[in-house]
Amino acid sequence: MLLALAASVLSVLGGAFMPPLLIPAAAAIGFIGNAYGTLYCGIALAVSLGGIAALLSSNVLTMLCIAGFVLLSSVTLGIGLRKRLPYRLLAVLVAFFALAALYLDTALPSLLAGKEPFAGIAELFYQLEDAYKQAGLDISSLQLSTEALPEVFYGVLIALAEGVGFLTVVLAKWFSTKAKIDVRPMAPFIRWQLPSSLRIGMPMTAAAIILMFILNYGGAETVMNTAFGLFMPLFAATGTASFIYIFSRNRPNQSVSPFAVVLMIFVICFSPFLLAGFGLVELYTGFRLKMMRVDDKIRAAFEKAEREGSSVVSVDLDDGQGPRIIAVRKKREDDPANDDFAFGDPNPPKASGSSDKPDNDNTSEHCDSEKEDSSDSDSGEKKQ
Repeated sequence: MLLALAASVLSVLGGAFMPPLLIPAAAAIGFIGNAYGTLYCGIALAVSLGGIAALLSSNVLTMLCIAGFVLLSSVTLGIGLRKRLPYRLLAVLVAFFALAALYLDTALPSLLAGKEPFAGIAELFYQLEDAYKQAGLDISSLQLSTEALPEVFYGVLIALAEGVGFLTVVLAKWFSTKAKIDVRPMAPFIRWQLPSSLRIGMPMTAAAIILMFILNYGGAETVMNTAFGLFMPLFAATGTASFIYIFSRNRPNQSVSPFAVVLMIFVICFSPFLLAGFGLVELYTGFRLKMMRVDDKIRAAFEKAEREGSSVVSVDLDDGQGPRIIAVRKKREDDPANDDFAFGDPNPPKASGSSDKPDNDNTSEHCDSEKEDSSDSDSGEKKQ
């Protein structure tokens, strides 16, 4: 009950004051529906929707958009987690709900007023230009943004919706893992792969956009920017996953080094197009997938050798050369770490009941006999 109330309060605060809080709120309510049943999920939804309606009653359209997103996303996540649906499908559905809410809230008022989509946002930019002029600031960059706003805003909304869908599903899965709820396993982020159908879809989309420019279609730039907003986050995520995998494949448990984290943040902030280009290369070459297959086979070969107690590790990399020996493991009885005597002791301790005294006695007897022989020889020489 307390968890349901906390999720509902988070949803209300997100809807009224800080929209990013709607992401963990929807994920938490969906998790509650899967983990604790329909009753607690219904309580959380009722409190959330009631709070959103009370605080946003002055703006009916925004209220409906936010309430619809929370309701549809939470129910979809709750059912999807319980039915163990693919996470990619859940992310696409949540992203669609987010895109619909964003578009309706930003474009529908302008359309109902008989204006172009996002005209209200463009008016805000014009007001900012006036404020910049009165303050004596340079407005050249702001003017360029205002002019390009109708063409790029669709792509921006799509990119935001994709981020919302991804983060919401990941948080719902994380909540389930922390609560030890049985859900569908999720592959690590370093194994993120784009669908192979994009290898054909990307050239077809590019050809269609080029054809629009050749025919001087009025909305060609809008379509291009929309496609850019659709594919850019996907390729950037793939490039980031490839980047992380390359820097972590030779580390214990594939952990990421701090240097790799700092470098990745730097690249994301200052050159996201580089990551997107990296993801595009990954899509058509599959180099990371090939490395993962080789690493998985090598890891399985070592585990098999450990399981069978074999000292030879061999693996078949499916390159036509057949199985090959890649390592020779030291047997446990040959490893000093498994001996019972201390390191640096040249001789292991004797068995119980035995000692080093007989060896010392034999040595002393041998020395005494040598002394007797030498004395006998000396006495014989004196007699002569």
